[in-house]
Amino acid sequence: FVILEQRVELDLSFRAKQVKGSTTIKIFKLGDDLEYVTLDARQCEIDKDAVTVNNQKVKVEYKDPYTLMETPTGYTWGAHQHHLRTARMKPLEPVMRAELPLSGRDQKGCQPAVGSLRIWLRPDKIRLKPQTPGVSGPSGPLDLNMFEITIPFRITTLRDGLQFVGVEEGDDRYPHAFTRHSLEPGYVSSLFPCVDDRTRVLQWRVCLKFPRTVADVLEQPLASHAHGSITVASNAKKNSQKRGTYVLTEEDKLLDMTAVCSGTLVGEHDDVDDNRKKVMEFEARFVGAQHIGFAVGPFEDVDLFSAYRSEEDEAKLAGNAVKIHGYCLPHRREEVCNTCQPLANAADFFTLTFSKYPFDENSYKICFVDDMVDDTVPLQGFSLTSSRLLYPEDVIDTEIEVTRKLVHAFASQYFGVYISPNERTDTWIVVGLAYYMTDLYLRKLAGNNYYRFEMRMLAEKLTEVDHGRPSLHDLGRYLHLGDFEMDFMALKAPLVVFILDRRLMKSSNSSGVTRVMSQRLRESMTAENQNVAANFVVSSEQFRRQCEKKGRLRLEDFWDQWIFGAGCPRFHVTQRFNKKRLEVEVTVIQNQVKWSQEPRQLEKHDFWRDIVEERHKVEASEVPLTFTGPMTFRVHEADGTPYEHCLEIKLDAAATKGSRLSMPYNTKYKRIKRTRQNKRAKEQAKTTVRDPERMDEDTHDDDDDQGHNLSMFGDVLVSDEDMTTWKLVDWDGDMQNQMDQESYEWIRVDCDFEWIFDLQTNFKVYMTVAQLQQDRDIAGQVESMLTLTRNAPSNIQTTMLLRTLYDNRYYYGIRTMAANALTRHAEPANNFRGMHHLMRVFKKFFCFPDTTTPRPNDFSNKKEYYVQEVIPMALAKIRGGQAFCPKEARRLILDQLVFNNNEENPYSDQVYVAKLLEALATSLIRANTNSPNQAALDPEMRSFVEQAVEQIQRYENMDEWIGTHDNIWVVAALDAKMKLMKSGVIPTDPKCFAQYTLPQNNYTVQLKAFEAMIELGYLLRPAVMRLLIAEISTNRSPYVRDRLFKLFTRGLAAIAFGEMENDGLITMEEDDDGDLIVEQSDDVIKRRQEQIARQKDITTAIKALKDVVEDDEDLQRELWKALDSPVIGVAEKRNLLELCATLFSEEHEMLVTMKYPARWTVLKASHKPGRVSF
Repeated sequence: FVILEQRVELDLSFRAKQVKGSTTIKIFKLGDDLEYVTLDARQCEIDKDAVTVNNQKVKVEYKDPYTLMETPTGYTWGAHQHHLRTARMKPLEPVMRAELPLSGRDQKGCQPAVGSLRIWLRPDKIRLKPQTPGVSGPSGPLDLNMFEITIPFRITTLRDGLQFVGVEEGDDRYPHAFTRHSLEPGYVSSLFPCVDDRTRVLQWRVCLKFPRTVADVLEQPLASHAHGSITVASNAKKNSQKRGTYVLTEEDKLLDMTAVCSGTLVGEHDDVDDNRKKVMEFEARFVGAQHIGFAVGPFEDVDLFSAYRSEEDEAKLAGNAVKIHGYCLPHRREEVCNTCQPLANAADFFTLTFSKYPFDENSYKICFVDDMVDDTVPLQGFSLTSSRLLYPEDVIDTEIEVTRKLVHAFASQYFGVYISPNERTDTWIVVGLAYYMTDLYLRKLAGNNYYRFEMRMLAEKLTEVDHGRPSLHDLGRYLHLGDFEMDFMALKAPLVVFILDRRLMKSSNSSGVTRVMSQRLRESMTAENQNVAANFVVSSEQFRRQCEKKGRLRLEDFWDQWIFGAGCPRFHVTQRFNKKRLEVEVTVIQNQVKWSQEPRQLEKHDFWRDIVEERHKVEASEVPLTFTGPMTFRVHEADGTPYEHCLEIKLDAAATKGSRLSMPYNTKYKRIKRTRQNKRAKEQAKTTVRDPERMDEDTHDDDDDQGHNLSMFGDVLVSDEDMTTWKLVDWDGDMQNQMDQESYEWIRVDCDFEWIFDLQTNFKVYMTVAQLQQDRDIAGQVESMLTLTRNAPSNIQTTMLLRTLYDNRYYYGIRTMAANALTRHAEPANNFRGMHHLMRVFKKFFCFPDTTTPRPNDFSNKKEYYVQEVIPMALAKIRGGQAFCPKEARRLILDQLVFNNNEENPYSDQVYVAKLLEALATSLIRANTNSPNQAALDPEMRSFVEQAVEQIQRYENMDEWIGTHDNIWVVAALDAKMKLMKSGVIPTDPKCFAQYTLPQNNYTVQLKAFEAMIELGYLLRPAVMRLLIAEISTNRSPYVRDRLFKLFTRGLAAIAFGEMENDGLITMEEDDDGDLIVEQSDDVIKRRQEQIARQKDITTAIKALKDVVEDDEDLQRELWKALDSPVIGVAEKRNLLELCATLFSEEHEMLVTMKYPARWTVLKASHKPGRVSF
């Protein structure tokens, strides 16, 4: 069967946290032998006697699947019976079942996820209604294959599907509610019966009934109405005493409640039965149940398009201009305006670049609510967004990050909601295309330098984390395991689309993937039949054919390697100059298979993912032996002219031990190079005037200057005076001779940015420096910086890194990389040269002359601000063989906190101060925190620690007095104290964190307090463990519960990796006589090897963890108690069961409690013949 229309009516009771409603589903039967239909329903109480089909009562079978989450009556289960509870909950778990593609469901019918509700289509006995003579029957033809099913229901205990906020005792936030969603089926059917999958329904109608004002929500009448009704007042008083509440102001009571929902608002009126309630009706068409959602609360409607779109842009877009409305809780309008300011411009960019907005009325709504787990949830024409993303106008640190999330939510309206993946394995396409659209807009907003820098840094990150992971194609089958799978897809898919676009543009000189996307959207919008799912889905094969057609090249190999294969190429490139042939010979060898077979270092933040993938047998996809395709090399010859040569890497490269390319040499005389160098030196000697904005002028061209140019970046601090003052060095004579003898200045690998790769070369240092200074492409500069970072420190490299940091013509991201790289160049062997360079640059730009006293803050130049905030942390990481950061660097960081002045700064310094606190704490972390015997602090160090703790406490107190955005100073102070205690610099005192673990604190503070307790080793202490697990299972915020669970698994990872153990190669113990016994044996070495294995192999780590905690009865009891919590939902219970299965072995025995059979006696009643008494 297929669903033609569904109507949902919901009556929300905020105080009771309950829902009552009904749904009417109109279906069309595809087969003649269909006797009943199956629908999805969870946590709903359905009156089976009231269910009707075509207004007739029918047979109904329904058992709430959520009853399977409870322990059966009479059974006594514990943590060791986790396998029994897991088997009982099996129907509720998402499984890798065979999925019917969306494109075939128009003919083959729907695919319910569980099918817990079974409804027969015809009654057992057909009842004939008497017809009055002369009265006509039903008008219109009777379709025997069409049925209208009406299902009344109610929900008294909410676990999933809907979240109420601000209605519980102690929760003083404005009351509101919103729907919860997931990638897998289950959440929508927890709110109303439906087919809970991606099947599109032709027509939706959602009717929401809810209290009219905030006073009606919390049952607090206005003061003028307080004595209007004795009955109502007394009932309200009883409810207030029973549930606990806070007193609202009269202004708050008058706030109107409103609803924001998928689709279009078609009606609004007061409830005819209760004038304290209102009804709002919405319509949506041709969308799946998973993209239907709503929010109800006292939201303010914020116009986000009129003020941010000029009349010229409005005229250019004509009727295609998107009307964007923001909805927020009271008093957050200004934050919404500031946070969402780029959305109108992004919508216009998408309309002009790709296609018009795909939904009717050109209206897009974004609603900010509290307690959301995800940052954004895109629905049809509507996005639910977490209020965590909101920030005031004077905060600039999160603007790019938040803008990317908001723009991605809007881009998902095109690919994700309007265009859906045909199968789960096609999810990577819509994820990659939505992020590709987002990043293209950010290129327009922040510039081409930003775009290429971010793409190159993300590519570098991918080469590090894509180890032992499934392919993009296979990853779609495992998205239900956790958000970590989607995070990896969101990293890799956009990068693969990016390099695909580069190759398409190079082969056809077209607009690449953009043209493919716009054509796909246009085909969907102009399709003759708008009710056929095939017109609104995209599959991997279909997308490949469209790319091949537009790019005029074959992509089978690209698909096999990047979509169906795993990993990234790891190139080892070598070069040599063949003097006999006057050729540059380049050899490219790929080592990714060998790298993929090496054990991966386990990380605490990935420990839970490793556990889940190990238990669910998630296998890594095959890594291609050879990645094939064109790679362009750019040789910058002696005269400075670049020559490009294309190498086609083929499959036979492995057999020939690498791909070889011979590039002809074009410059005849090397003296041209020396002439250029001399000319440049003369010009530098004449003038040192620079144009600071030259580097940051974005031309928005992907390919940079190809011409001959004598200008260089990093040509600062070159005079003799500067060289002496800054203690810089120049190339020595031998190195200068080598440079003069070289036939080319440098070779750029993959200058067209068509690959995602890790690169190792045999290029000389002066070639890397030449590329850094002369290549105007940001991606090329990033590659040079990565190479310099990996190289062994040397004085000449230190000098070049300093000049990179000092020269403000460089993109600020390159300068921050240089600052971080200088940390490794601060060693006793070079007299801490890197540290002195960092300090001097910081004092030059941000302090008063010849002091460490900071100038008054001025963050109006954001590029300089980003450099300013990164240098203190780079200084804090310097050790140079010492236990702590050198005194001079520590003092500079402390002075920035002591003398910080933000009075005349138009921007907030809250984030900057938080990073200074983090840097101060980092500078006091011992170089070896695992040392069994911490050395006592010397007097100077004790004095400095006292001053540091004083500043940390000062900013913590200031936050409590005046308040900061998300209490960022309290969070930074707690983090600093945690690091100092863990390092043994100050005494460990868990009481200073315990006060912040209570739920009345801001969620950021509460999470940081628990993190500190866990990092300090208090996880298995009974009191801390009980409190933490209680919050994981009962906290009213699903976001806090989710983050606390992740912190809990990080703590378990520390135990599994042996971080909490005193592990040293030499241990000292004192015998009864007071003598010292030094033990150093094979057993100690063996233990050390075992600890290394625990950090490399997940099976060994799990076994070690299990040995520690399996017999902990307190942990068993608390985890099992958490599983019985009435607050947590299916996914949270599943995670807890996975945890129990990891920590505790199975026991195939249990205690069963049964009632004794009742004993009856039969007596003959003599006084009443014929009657028996019991």
